[in-house]
Amino acid sequence: MDQYQRAWTSGTALSNVIFTLRHRTLSDSTDLFARDYNHPTWGLSLQWANLTRATMQKKASSAWGLLHPVNYTSHPGHLLALVGSFSRPLQRGSWGEWGYAIEEGLAFNTHPYNKKNNADNELTGSSLLFHFGASLYGELRLSSRISLRADLAFRHVSNGATYRPNKGANMWQPTLALQYELQPISFRKAAMKPSIFDQTGERNAVNSGSFPKFSPHWFVHLEGNLGIRTLLEEWLRTQYNTSPSAPDYRTDHFKRYYVYNLQGDVMRRYARRWAVGGGLDVFTLPYVNELRNYAPHHGEGRKYAPLSLGIALKHESYYQRLSSYVHLGYYLFRETGGLPSTDETPYYERVGLRYHLGSLSQGLKHQGLTLSLGIKAHKLKADFAEIGIGWDF
Repeated sequence: MDQYQRAWTSGTALSNVIFTLRHRTLSDSTDLFARDYNHPTWGLSLQWANLTRATMQKKASSAWGLLHPVNYTSHPGHLLALVGSFSRPLQRGSWGEWGYAIEEGLAFNTHPYNKKNNADNELTGSSLLFHFGASLYGELRLSSRISLRADLAFRHVSNGATYRPNKGANMWQPTLALQYELQPISFRKAAMKPSIFDQTGERNAVNSGSFPKFSPHWFVHLEGNLGIRTLLEEWLRTQYNTSPSAPDYRTDHFKRYYVYNLQGDVMRRYARRWAVGGGLDVFTLPYVNELRNYAPHHGEGRKYAPLSLGIALKHESYYQRLSSYVHLGYYLFRETGGLPSTDETPYYERVGLRYHLGSLSQGLKHQGLTLSLGIKAHKLKADFAEIGIGWDF
């Protein structure tokens, strides 16, 4: 919680219930990706969180400009999320295992921002939200079928700037779960040395044709993306610089804008599960002239351009045809009227998931169509959400 949020948030307690179905990859599996990740666990969770005790109310202050405080408290209501997860053990033994977990999904919010009865809820601006989570976990095996799992989890939900407000809710959620295995787990197998070191098993998987033998290689990835966003400037004006008598005072209707992007990358697949490289990003910003309306003196003396150009370092992690990507970029050219650093920085981040539909040649080289879903951000704050169609060469 930052200093701005502390000024109007008075409660932070929450409770949550999680039901999860998990699939463990077996230690004797011929899946070489499973071996690379020390036999991870995939999960599908239904999560419920009660955020009604996180209360918010702006008190009378000159810091709020023309905003008139309301005479009630706001809250984000409840969250119901459908989440996919990936748990990677760092150490396994007869006692259990510990490691880290990543989760992504969608959440439904029961009480988003509304100017009539939830005007100070800046955390959740729409009913449909993106969900992201990361945790450290440990499992203690009690029997061949029963175990306890404890997670120290950080979870975040927001609408990815597809609507306003978009402060987002950040939650630390320690959880304790009782797990029941549908198939009993052998204590001896659980204590086995990770079979990533079992070279015989790897040779057998390659020779059987289950997986081609990996060969490091270069490849080129081209992709076109379509993003959607709203303007922070519109939110700030209608909240703090609009007369209460105006029809758009503290509005809950915001215009959406499209963003177009082309990216070309040269990548090195240096391991079966990893690739690294760099690329060029070209962004088309149709909304940039709209920013003039929110700048002092209608942007007089400021520079605006509908195109921006950036270069980025890129890393991709693979599991069969699914991959996750992380990009760190820097703008070579961008003219958006000198937006404050709270909204925009010279560098940017992109994270997301990509699925590879194309052919798989010898050496694990993907060739063909890819589909992606991701978020572009500045200082980890969403700039826009995007989908993409690409091609691996």
